[in-house]
Amino acid sequence: MIIIHGSIAIKAKHRAAFLELAGRAVEDSKAEEGNMDYRLFEAVDEPNTFLTLEKWIDAYAIKSHQARNIFPIL
Repeated sequence: MIIIHGSIAIKAKHRAAFLELAGRAVEDSKAEEGNMDYRLFEAVDEPNTFLTLEKWIDAYAIKSHQARNIFPIL
């Protein structure tokens, strides 16, 4: 298992669009082959900064996931 932690800082004006996109992206990511878990959290001390926690079965699953552009620039 490979665990990835990431962060995404967005502009406040893009918050609503990001949350809509992120909800779909999380669900799509969870459905991908090789995904064990995918979660998105907002940092309580940094508004509009989101943290990801991803669990993948192997490097191949990560490469397949990264080939998708799930968070285009807003």
